[in-house]
Amino acid sequence: MKGDVSLQRLGRTFALAWSFFTILPAPELQRSPTPDELAKSAYWLPFVGCVIGGLAWLANRAGFWLGGSLLASLLAVVAQGVLTGFLHVDGLLDVADALGSRTRGDAALAVMKDSRVGAMGAIAAVLLFLGKWLWAYGLGGSNWLILWLAPVWSRVALLWGIVAIPAARPSGLGALFAEQLSVRAVTLISLGSIAATLFVCRWFPAVVCMGAQAILTVWSIRFAKSRFGGATGDVYGALVESGEWCIGLVALAMHHHGVFFARFVWG
Repeated sequence: MKGDVSLQRLGRTFALAWSFFTILPAPELQRSPTPDELAKSAYWLPFVGCVIGGLAWLANRAGFWLGGSLLASLLAVVAQGVLTGFLHVDGLLDVADALGSRTRGDAALAVMKDSRVGAMGAIAAVLLFLGKWLWAYGLGGSNWLILWLAPVWSRVALLWGIVAIPAARPSGLGALFAEQLSVRAVTLISLGSIAATLFVCRWFPAVVCMGAQAILTVWSIRFAKSRFGGATGDVYGALVESGEWCIGLVALAMHHHGVFFARFVWG
């Protein structure tokens, strides 16, 4: 009986993660989720990222067939955003507007809550998509692996952000998730992600990319605490998008200097 309950709980949290973090069809829930189930659904984020990465790779392959590498890289980047409903992109844009306002604390949170996109948000959107398009195109046949791993590792970073950053507001997405997850569980998920990464990647570039992601995550956690007083859903979105951007560009830099990232090359 306990096993059945645990499996049912796993299925519910997976369905919640699938429906909340993607636009893809999800199993229908028979009852409203509890706050604890909503928070625990975040454990599925790296798996959701893996699926998004795989679908982005399929879009990439379709682009190669339709019109070559430029179109392929563009379709891959667009697919990543569309599959999430641009949820995380919206968060990054709001954080960029808050930073552009040069305010702190509650004043910065008020800017983030404004649904309108300002000049800094627009600039951040352009830089984000240009950066992703650049590495998706520049990595060539190796980009399939980064298309998979960047969404995974950016969401592992998000789990650590959820664990480490208190909620900036008593309500909202930050309050729902902040500090609700187990450090032990997030550590195990991280170790599993490391093992999977080292299985498909050459160890040196993999360690460099994961190290760059770790440095960015630690800095982002400290910055969010000092600048905003904690986390919001927008901060979580910024963690995901900045993480993908970072991993892709670090991989591109190593690729440019002759460091081969993937164990396998397709296309």
